Amino acid sequence: MSEVTASSSAGVAAAHLSVLKDEIVTFFGSSSAGICLDCTLGAGGHSEALLEAGTPTGRVYAVDRDPTALAMARERLARFGARFVSTQLRFSKVCEWARGLEDVAANDGVDGLLADFGVSSMQFDTADRGFSIRFDGPLDMRMGDDGPTAGEVIDSAGEADLTRMFRDYSDMRDGRRLARAIKAERAAGRLTTTHQLAELCSRVAGRIRSDRVHPATLVFQALRIAVNDEVGEIEALLRDVPSLLAPGGVAAFISFHSIEDRLVKRAIRSWTTSSLPPGLPVTADEDRCDFEVVSKVVQPSETEVSLNPRARSSKLRVVRRKERGQS
Repeated sequence: MSEVTASSSAGVAAAHLSVLKDEIVTFFGSSSAGICLDCTLGAGGHSEALLEAGTPTGRVYAVDRDPTALAMARERLARFGARFVSTQLRFSKVCEWARGLEDVAANDGVDGLLADFGVSSMQFDTADRGFSIRFDGPLDMRMGDDGPTAGEVIDSAGEADLTRMFRDYSDMRDGRRLARAIKAERAAGRLTTTHQLAELCSRVAGRIRSDRVHPATLVFQALRIAVNDEVGEIEALLRDVPSLLAPGGVAAFISFHSIEDRLVKRAIRSWTTSSLPPGLPVTADEDRCDFEVVSKVVQPSETEVSLNPRARSSKLRVVRRKERGQS
């Protein structure tokens, strides 16, 4: 994992633009004056905006899997003192940690929750993290500093497992030939770097005629999702949102590809749709339909995309937990 010196980390963090930052601050509104939970701290841009928009009593608790990002964000946000608290965690551990915080428990949850899914620009742009086909680096792809690397996932997966992974995590219709080639090259010791993997994909599959995306990009995405158990971790966080958000609180989710967005849409549908047959004589509390959609899906403006092309595919969905007694 790469190191960023203390003298340079704040500048590097500031150079990475947070997606839909202004929209997040607007949707959070008065929630930024209370307790906010940033589930994907990254370089700290969203947390910084919420702290700046909040009152002197507003606080942000933040988590991230990446210790390098945490170190950079902590330096960037040190000026906020005790108003900012961070720790290294994955999504599936966030609820347990947050519920153990005294002021969160006293507040019956957090007033604002943000999750910005996907890989950060810092991770993509660091060669030895192994996320990008543009740079040559090891087959790592871990968002944190634990668990199996991409190379180890390839070693432990069979050809059928890889084929299924490519289908489920990148919508690749026929990845069997690629899976077979990847297993063979890995077994022969000729597949240890990202450029070797990208070149193998080009050689075996070329460009898929029915898709604008190169198969190397699809393979990297599928491996990254598998390495980090992104689907399982996102599902775990979404299961916990109802118990994390205080009445009147706002939850915002930024996704970058269809897999993430489908998980978010499915969760929001379950929170905002009654599970009871229509016409029953029940109260709102008995119905347990506690959430409402704040806005239709929001995407970045042309201006933001021109400044940050990686924002192009992002989608923001926002929900609010109803106040007690609100129908």
